[in-house]
Amino acid sequence: MSRRTKRGVILGVLRPGITKEQKKPAWVEIVEALQQTCPDEPTHDIKDTKKKFCNIKAMANSKIAEYSRSLKETVTEIGFRVEIFSPCLTRRLWRYASC
Repeated sequence: MSRRTKRGVILGVLRPGITKEQKKPAWVEIVEALQQTCPDEPTHDIKDTKKKFCNIKAMANSKIAEYSRSLKETVTEIGFRVEIFSPCLTRRLWRYASC
């Protein structure tokens, strides 16, 4: 399974193309990788790992939004309003934050 496919399985909602049976092994693989990478840390189950992942993702999204707002405010203070990011670049940034 490619990295993009795994990302789609982990982040995607349940639908005919993505089932609960596909999501479970992907999360098990993540938990096992974390246990191998950080053997000194206490082991966590899939539920705890999903929660931690969602918290990190939410923090990243809020930091991106804050940064975007600060750029827009800086431009507005100069006296004119310009969209700093093109819609295409904005989508790329949000996708990167979703990793």
